[in-house]
Amino acid sequence: MTEPPQSKTKLVSSLRALAIQMREVAVEMEYYGGFSVIAHHGKELFGASCLALEWADAIAEDPDLPEHT
Repeated sequence: MTEPPQSKTKLVSSLRALAIQMREVAVEMEYYGGFSVIAHHGKELFGASCLALEWADAIAEDPDLPEHT
């Protein structure tokens, strides 16, 4: 298991980096998948990346979540 993030800022940064990576892979899946199920999964992965970005924004904006160090 990985270490927990040391701060809210680090968690938000990690989620955003994950979302970016997911989007890059999703685009590749759509491109190489053509009209196959792989392309469909790429679209799903892109949608999931949008959720990860929404979560990152929600965490960053939540004043009730403390900034741990």
